[in-house]
Amino acid sequence: MILGYILIILALLLAGYDFRFRRLPNGLILLLACAGIYQAWSNGDIVLAGAAGLAGFVLFYIMKISYKNMRSADGLGMGDVKLMGAIGLWVGFAGLPWVLFIGSFLTLLYAILITMLGRSLLHEARLPFGSFLCIALALVYFYQ
Repeated sequence: MILGYILIILALLLAGYDFRFRRLPNGLILLLACAGIYQAWSNGDIVLAGAAGLAGFVLFYIMKISYKNMRSADGLGMGDVKLMGAIGLWVGFAGLPWVLFIGSFLTLLYAILITMLGRSLLHEARLPFGSFLCIALALVYFYQ
């Protein structure tokens, strides 16, 4: 259960930082990844968790490069890519699609709220996607 508390603390720190500054600090992502590796090791599924972490990283890296090639602009930052790799260590293959779905849904709700409040998304071009991925991580980890 202590690992669950560590996950919540790190997810809240990452979410708050990304929401405020629109970036994800490497040190916190590294702590999340290390705790995820320890959690996977203690559960005896380090190889599967490592593969899920790699899959999350590669998936988001491909999305980042594809968007950049299509739009000539960044759509995802490397912090989001690294974060999804760390998330894969915690939730495995079964949880990755759920984290992506819930995080994307929450980000969409946030974008709708911004526009309903009369602010243009042009000024909010950098949405805090990592914040919503962190919320989704906590939800998926505790409910899967």
